[in-house]
Amino acid sequence: AYGTNPFVESPYIGYFIQKNTTPDAPILIACSEPQIGFYAQRPSVSGQIFTYTIVDNGKYMTELQDEFIREVEEGQPQMVVYTFMGTSWLNRDPTGRIFKFVEQYTQTYCNLVGVIECVPQRLSANAPIQYPVAYKWRAEAQPYMQQRMAQWQQQNQALQQQGKAPLPPPNLITIWERKPAAALPAQ
Repeated sequence: AYGTNPFVESPYIGYFIQKNTTPDAPILIACSEPQIGFYAQRPSVSGQIFTYTIVDNGKYMTELQDEFIREVEEGQPQMVVYTFMGTSWLNRDPTGRIFKFVEQYTQTYCNLVGVIECVPQRLSANAPIQYPVAYKWRAEAQPYMQQRMAQWQQQNQALQQQGKAPLPPPNLITIWERKPAAALPAQ
């Protein structure tokens, strides 16, 4: 891994998307990892392939967010890659609007089909940090995600009881597939 950012993992994510979509299927890379779209060789529903500007709290942020949301809603991506990993977003938007939108969108219109996690490990005190990666596809994805989120919540409850600051969410990269038309909510 490139730290915990999904750089080395990107070809595998792109390959998964490529093998599970048609060549004209629109996708959304909801993080600043545009290389995934290139590896997948699929069109993006949004022109915002680097997401830094939609969360930078700058002059055009709200306008760019509106455009991003409109493009996603109109483009109906067949696959969505999303991470709330801070280093992939460099978020400075105090509202969290885009994160809330993507999370609501994926929960409403998609099924979780992949989870990738890079967990830094040091095997001994002076050893270099290693970055093993867990890939969970299809039936393994949802249970893995639930387990990791439950562990995170338990850790934060323990930290809160000790009066300590909470930990950020786990560095999960999630892959979502659009639900079949019959399973979508009525428009």
